[in-house]
Amino acid sequence: MVTLVSCFSDRNARFSRDNHREFCRRTHATHVNETISRSADSRELGALYKYQMVSDRLAQATEGEVVIFASENALFVRFHDFDRIMEGRDSLVTTGFFGVNTEMFVIRNNDENRRLARGMAARCRQYYECGKFVTEEELLEAFPHVPDWDMLNDVIPIASMWSGQHPDLRGSPVIAVSLVFRPRLYSKYGPTWRAILARHINACHAAGDSPLFEVDAPASCTSNEAVSVYQPGQSIAVVMLYTPNIAGCARFGEASLRAYCERNGYTFYQHRDVPTDFEREACGNWSKPFLLAKYLPHHDWVFWVDADIIVMNPDVNLERFTQGRERVLTADICGWRFNSGVMGFRNTEANAEALQGVLDKVHQIEDVKHIFSSQGDQFVFMEELISRGLCPEMDSPELVSFRELNTPWYYADPETFMCHFHGLSSEMRLLFMSMDRVPEGGFEAIEDDPHQAIVHIPRADGVTQRVRRLLLQEASKLCSSGGQHEPATAQYIGSARDGRRHGRAARRIVRIE
Repeated sequence: MVTLVSCFSDRNARFSRDNHREFCRRTHATHVNETISRSADSRELGALYKYQMVSDRLAQATEGEVVIFASENALFVRFHDFDRIMEGRDSLVTTGFFGVNTEMFVIRNNDENRRLARGMAARCRQYYECGKFVTEEELLEAFPHVPDWDMLNDVIPIASMWSGQHPDLRGSPVIAVSLVFRPRLYSKYGPTWRAILARHINACHAAGDSPLFEVDAPASCTSNEAVSVYQPGQSIAVVMLYTPNIAGCARFGEASLRAYCERNGYTFYQHRDVPTDFEREACGNWSKPFLLAKYLPHHDWVFWVDADIIVMNPDVNLERFTQGRERVLTADICGWRFNSGVMGFRNTEANAEALQGVLDKVHQIEDVKHIFSSQGDQFVFMEELISRGLCPEMDSPELVSFRELNTPWYYADPETFMCHFHGLSSEMRLLFMSMDRVPEGGFEAIEDDPHQAIVHIPRADGVTQRVRRLLLQEASKLCSSGGQHEPATAQYIGSARDGRRHGRAARRIVRIE
């Protein structure tokens, strides 16, 4: 017998709750909700409640019962019987790169484990000096640990996942992921992205277990040419480059920037691989100074925009930032003078010489094969501009606020101009960048929208994978449109044998019931 206890501290985590319910429905496990009071929303009080609850639950469980304790930050990617996973085991507490996994663990109910659980609860209730308390990681030291990449009975039961790095969720037999946010990742910040991932996993389950991270590219971006030039000869030019390995998400950046440049009358240079005349075996970001120096003589201004950036508000034009400046540089959030994701240079002798200086340094650097090799291109740009007296101080009014330009995705709102999806894996970028707007309250606020629908797409004979994906995408648009409707059921109501009819089919196969 298996029981899943969903111990949530976030009452708005609807997508996580739906994910847990679906796991129990598919595996015939018992589901129990244990929501921690908002009044106990602190690490001390939350841990005390959680581990007293663990002890109480084991005391009420049947002998030998397998009890899964999972927070809202634990999501089920696949559905597998934990009775089989736990064969020969009395507990499953995993450790990963960031230490003990506290978001999900599994305990078999027996005398020894009940004794350990009572001890954990008792440790939480002890007196501690002001500012000190026992952590969940310390409490779970009572159990033996298993590396979270180990295979157990042919599966990986619980894998740690953070925004920029995670296991191969498509190819590896990962059953559940434990999401790592703050404070272990960063000293200053730790953005959350659970809702976006949970909604996607749930939608894939609802679509008949469709593959994860499979989103069709924008229709306007089908070219595989090494470089395309749009609206040539304009006063302002914008340059973007991506390499084939990130094309899945970068094509959304291309579509966004191309439409923006067409609307505002800017030249747009789109590179889809490292230029052959760069003459370096390098990661794409290292070609920034080469391309900026190459195009600067032909325009009054040249802007670089990273491929993980989307124009969310096309009403803002670049002239707003060029007025009274020789360079457009944006404030960085983490100690650097500026962020090189978006940079603009006026066609001046000083800027041309500075870009050539950066390029000369890049040619001298031995390792440029990866984004952050040799401290990354941002370090080289900053070092060269500082040496020439062209780099503004961190408190300089010359710097453009990251709220105005080159905005990190976790600070974005509906008025954001250019949204930068940094610090995410290519798969997670794909989920974010395929959204056409920033919800009110930011991306995670999609979970607060009562009109977000749970879409179930049943299997049906004659439904191709292509049509299923179209149905899923159309249903997702419907669910995020903000319409006044109850949760929807998407149904296939027609064939789409002719590929030319796929678009029409996708538009008519979703209906509200």
